[in-house]
Amino acid sequence: MTKEAAQVNLLNPKEIIQYFRALYDLWNLLENGLDAEEWKFILSLKSVGWGKEKINTFRLIAAQSSRYELFLPSMKEGKR
Repeated sequence: MTKEAAQVNLLNPKEIIQYFRALYDLWNLLENGLDAEEWKFILSLKSVGWGKEKINTFRLIAAQSSRYELFLPSMKEGKR
């Protein structure tokens, strides 16, 4: 039996955001760590033509609605 990775349509912004959100939600369970997994996904996105600015937009949207956001200092508290 072989392990198969989740398939993400790299041309579908909704699926891209969902994948980033999953990475951020499960960061502490990732075998290679968040940075390595995120970078691998970013390289995949660049290979199909997404630009740096659009990729960063996807990442921002995903981070705003994930468990990961709870760990970020709040702007209200003046900690950013």
